[in-house]
Amino acid sequence: MQQKIQTLTETEIKSIRAKHVFDSEYFVFVGSFSYRKNIHGIINAYELYRNTGGSSKLVMIGNPLWRYNEMDDALAKSNYAEDIIFLGHLPFDELVKVTGAANALLFPPTLKDLAYQS
Repeated sequence: MQQKIQTLTETEIKSIRAKHVFDSEYFVFVGSFSYRKNIHGIINAYELYRNTGGSSKLVMIGNPLWRYNEMDDALAKSNYAEDIIFLGHLPFDELVKVTGAANALLFPPTLKDLAYQS
């Protein structure tokens, strides 16, 4: 297996951002869009971030078939839905670049995900 960790140059970052998010900075989530991944929590947190003056976009990468009601409701209520970009599934090489050009990778567990299971 090839190692895929790489540092992107500023030129590569600008190119990736131009291709996927209209030259903007962004946060990225990668995974399935299931309830247990707390996508609705990401969208609600993004709403708070934007309401306090943040301007980065939100990029969601994953299978769009796994949508659920709370996620769709949070998206419908968001004043910034046009800045939440769903890219669907990406080939691995492109995924590495898109995550590498992001401001941050989001991992929003719910409290029960963090609880110790005995």
